[in-house]
Amino acid sequence: MKRFFETPLKTAVLLLYLAGVCAGLSAPAPLAEARDAYGIGSAKTLEGSTYILKCFISDYRDEWSHEEKLIVINKYHEATNWLKEQAFRYNVRISFTGGNFGLTNDVKLDNIETGTGSGL
Repeated sequence: MKRFFETPLKTAVLLLYLAGVCAGLSAPAPLAEARDAYGIGSAKTLEGSTYILKCFISDYRDEWSHEEKLIVINKYHEATNWLKEQAFRYNVRISFTGGNFGLTNDVKLDNIETGTGSGL
């Protein structure tokens, strides 16, 4: 079974990171660099409408079950709801729309490289 993030915040951070990567933004900088670069770039703030595509891609060693996909979709809803609640507190308008790739039909690659799990 895949590892899932336990909290909406962690899931939200992952979703936003993936949305940035898919939009062509650079990988995260070291923390000190990130502080200096706060508020610059094409995604200065999270506001307005954001489209998030959830991709379920397997390889032949480790496949997504339908139940695992549903868990991820639930975590997505928890995370986006949490982000909307936080935005409301700061009088910021945000909305999320999205789609699913590989939800009903399995998408398999020959091999998917695995990372260290550290996010770096």
